[in-house]
Amino acid sequence: MDRAMTVVPTDEIIDLGGPGAFSRGTAYANQGRVLRAVWYGNEQQLVGDVVGSSGLYRTMIEFEDFEDGEPGEIVSTDCSCPVGGDCKHCVALLLFNNTRTPEQDDSGGHRLPGRQAPDPVWKQQLDRVVEASNRTSSVPDTPLALGFELHRPPNRRYFQPQTPARLKVAEIPDEPEPQVHIRPLVPGSKSNWIKGQAGWHWFTTRMNSARFDSEQFEWFFRLATLDDSLGYRGYSSSSTTITLDDFASTFLWDLLAQTADLDIPLVSTDRQITIRLGERAQFHIDITSRSEDLVVSPEVSIDDRPVPLETVRPIGNAGVHSLALTGKSRAILTLAPLSTRLSPGQQAMLSNTSATEIPASAHEDFFDRVLPLLRPPRGQGQDSIISSDDSVEVPVERQPHLNLQVSYDTTTGRGSAATGRGGSAKETPKTSARLEWSWTYYSPKRMYPLVAVQSEFADPQHSRDSKFEQAVLQKVRGIQPDAARTESATLTGIEVAKFTTRILPQLYDLDDVEVTITGQDGPPEFRELEAAPSITVRTSANDDSDWFDLGIDVTIEGHEIPFVTLFKALATDETHLMLDDGSYFSLDNSAFDKLRELLAEAASLDGFKPENPQLSRYQAGLYEDLEELADDVAEDPRWSGLMDGLRQIDSIAEVAVPDTVNAQLRQYQVEGFRWLAFLHEHNLGGILADDMGLGKTLQTLALVDHDRGQREEPGPAFLVVAPTSVVANWVLEARKFTPHLNVTAVAETAKKRKSPVAEVAAGADIVVTSYAVMRLDIDEFAGHDWAGVIFDEAQFMKNNQAKTHRAARRIAAPFRLAITGTPMENSLTDVWSLAAITAPGLFPAAKQFKEDYVKPIESGDDPDRMTRLRSRLRPFMLRRTKDLVAADLPAKQEQVLTVELEPQHRRLYDTVLQHERKQVLGLLGDFEKNRFAIFRSLTLLRMLALDPGIVADHADSGIGSSKLTVLMEYLNEITAEGHRALVFSQFTSYLRRVAAELEAGGIDFVYLDGSTTDRTKVIEAFRQGSAPVFLISLKAGGIGLTLTEADYVFLLDPWWNPAAESQAIDRTHRIGQTRNVMVYRLVAEHTIEEKVLALQAKKAELFTALMDNGSAFNEVISAADIKGLLEA
Repeated sequence: MDRAMTVVPTDEIIDLGGPGAFSRGTAYANQGRVLRAVWYGNEQQLVGDVVGSSGLYRTMIEFEDFEDGEPGEIVSTDCSCPVGGDCKHCVALLLFNNTRTPEQDDSGGHRLPGRQAPDPVWKQQLDRVVEASNRTSSVPDTPLALGFELHRPPNRRYFQPQTPARLKVAEIPDEPEPQVHIRPLVPGSKSNWIKGQAGWHWFTTRMNSARFDSEQFEWFFRLATLDDSLGYRGYSSSSTTITLDDFASTFLWDLLAQTADLDIPLVSTDRQITIRLGERAQFHIDITSRSEDLVVSPEVSIDDRPVPLETVRPIGNAGVHSLALTGKSRAILTLAPLSTRLSPGQQAMLSNTSATEIPASAHEDFFDRVLPLLRPPRGQGQDSIISSDDSVEVPVERQPHLNLQVSYDTTTGRGSAATGRGGSAKETPKTSARLEWSWTYYSPKRMYPLVAVQSEFADPQHSRDSKFEQAVLQKVRGIQPDAARTESATLTGIEVAKFTTRILPQLYDLDDVEVTITGQDGPPEFRELEAAPSITVRTSANDDSDWFDLGIDVTIEGHEIPFVTLFKALATDETHLMLDDGSYFSLDNSAFDKLRELLAEAASLDGFKPENPQLSRYQAGLYEDLEELADDVAEDPRWSGLMDGLRQIDSIAEVAVPDTVNAQLRQYQVEGFRWLAFLHEHNLGGILADDMGLGKTLQTLALVDHDRGQREEPGPAFLVVAPTSVVANWVLEARKFTPHLNVTAVAETAKKRKSPVAEVAAGADIVVTSYAVMRLDIDEFAGHDWAGVIFDEAQFMKNNQAKTHRAARRIAAPFRLAITGTPMENSLTDVWSLAAITAPGLFPAAKQFKEDYVKPIESGDDPDRMTRLRSRLRPFMLRRTKDLVAADLPAKQEQVLTVELEPQHRRLYDTVLQHERKQVLGLLGDFEKNRFAIFRSLTLLRMLALDPGIVADHADSGIGSSKLTVLMEYLNEITAEGHRALVFSQFTSYLRRVAAELEAGGIDFVYLDGSTTDRTKVIEAFRQGSAPVFLISLKAGGIGLTLTEADYVFLLDPWWNPAAESQAIDRTHRIGQTRNVMVYRLVAEHTIEEKVLALQAKKAELFTALMDNGSAFNEVISAADIKGLLEA
């Protein structure tokens, strides 16, 4: 059976679009909205035209082929409506198909045997063109006309006789309020227009569109939909006619203007009445003066011709009609759109057929209260109020405006803005300003809040003009973006001054903004100072020789800015500052930015108070930056002299090296001595950080000798604190270079030596002790007077949490010197630790130092911070490198010897590496907690790279040391040529393996490690003897030794602290060396040693950054560093 001839089950139709679409589609089918249905058998498609809410929609439903004799199911749907398919139009078409036989295509609507190929697309398109043409030619061409009738108003009183509704021409004079009704008309048999069965219900849907001319039907359809009195489907009791007098839509006039083009005649059902359509009507209210009265006359003109007022009635608020008799039995009904819509007041005035006379006593009330009601709503046309004879000056309609009411309030209280130079607070006026925004409209005058509610736009008479308001607000916010965002806002402090001086004058200039000031006579007097600040820095001495008073005077346009006030404003990141005279200025200035930075640094230092700012003599770098910022400087002469010496070593007055020094100092050593003498003279401390081997000890001894020579009477001794291994060397050096000075060593604690420090120091010029003895007997050392305290190898105090560091800070002395070739070994905090001892006050507390310097430098967020650190440190640290000051020092050549592990050694190392790597990587999550276990694993790998025999678990493996084999080859060669070598290792167990190998090879050697009891004897044995090899543990012999007798250095195992290795190398590469020095680093290939070497380079860059103006990387060994050591 043909699918198109089969009823589609209701359940299938419901499933197609759902219950909602089914319900609406059923209504469409019942209303006859399906105008056409055609079955295309070849394509198994049902195609139809369905009248929708917005036009005619093409609807298509495609089915599957028949299967086993049963109809196919719906495959897809398509509709030109906005839904696109599975819609109510598809439902209506299917229901239509169920009740009627659709048209069929050429196949007769039956499916042909077999599957026929569909027609080509071009043929389908052409067929549809033909079908559309056939349908158009078959539509009945029934013309339509718009009929007009006059009616009496409906009688709404009970028990009153009902009079006929229709009004004849002769009855017009007796009816004061005739109404105009309109209705559709169709042609009659006598070439006339008749009512017939025509009614507005025909045009409330498009179901009947096929009965009429399509364009005319569309016109009537649109007119019907514009009338509120008609129901959507045309079943209202008033569907026969539409009352034109109450027609509200302004689109009526657009439709009436189209009637001529659509051949829709405007005819009256009463042949005695002629219908005319005017182009434009105008309404005016003419106000003239008669004696003392005002005469108010409404006037209407149509097409610029006045019409009698008694003939005019409004059509809605957008048009009028005039019904004028042209004789006893004929009349003309003229309709015209108004150029301006009528307000309710104008509509009421239009009902008056005569002028209204207003006595003089009511003039003011008329102009204030009534006249605004007679004007059109805002934005809806030109003003309709005139005075035809100019006898009355009609008030101009006022534009709405935005209101700003500013209420100033001034109270008196204590405030920082008026704090005096000395810091005492004054009674300061505090001004606040409350801003309140609103709108004022006229015709009639009314007030609205800033933000409208929807109802205020809905009332046509009292509506607000949203476009106007937005335009005004845009102008206001162009001046101040945050203005008029809320109904009210309160400004305080500097915001009041900024608003009053910057914003308020511009708001005054806006025509659409009315500003009102309340609370006082006018705005307070504020003045913005816009000139750049002038800064003067002053210093003056006070009773405390360690401090100088600091004055920072800031003036702007002659106004002196109180320093305490400025300090607090900068410290709290204020944007502006107000003075007590109403003047204010912006702090957004490069000078203030720099001053804020410097004052923040000063505030972090001990002793700085904004009420009484002072500078310590150690804050030379900070002062130098202040001086650079200042426009003028007034320095105390004593401060100037101190700054000159600290800034540039060349400016220090020449001081002769004592003749009693038993050495000829080189030029850079003389300069170093003078720098030390300058610090000593001014009771300042410092850090002598020359490269290792440049004679720091000699320069220091020259200073001590200088001090002794300056004294008329013997004074307290200098205390020298050094590592235990160096104490004896200090005594030897002092006796060598200054034999006339009394040098004594305190090598034992009080319990062992049985004598107090004071007794030992009596009569001595130099007392030398170790860090260990100092720490244990700190009460004695701290309780004794010293001429100065000198910390040699001061890196021993780098841990500021250690007892040694704390003990060192307790020792009081007018001169404090740290001597070290490596002022920073691992961390920038090493520098803080040394400065805290030698130059207290130079830097803030350790925690603040990390925030100010360590973190910004580590992260790279502030590259300039390293520059500041160097500038602060530079006056109190003197460092010269060998390359710069010792041109005659022999060359030093360094070479890395890569050692390939033997196969057995390699397999063992890789096996252990895999196990340790897995373990360490698992521990890195809590680095601090697992630090000991992590470093144990790293140490195991380092020892295994050296020699499996020194690792307990593999001592019996029988695997030899690949590195030892290479070392012996080199030592055999160089000793045979008469050279001498220093051999360093951190592992004494490995040094003993080397010693055993040397003995087996018949090579003489000297041995030194931490267990050696008589270091001096061992050292002299190498210096004075002939042993070609000196085996030294890195920790025991890396400092305090001068071994220029050797010219070869072997480093058997690298360490991540490059300074430790440099110290070892400099035991021989130092002043006094006459031969080139060869340095060999033995590194096991593809082991942790190669990673350690890379880490050395990384850490060396940080040291270069601090000392030599390089770039910095991370400061200490971190979890990331360790992870890198274990990467494959």
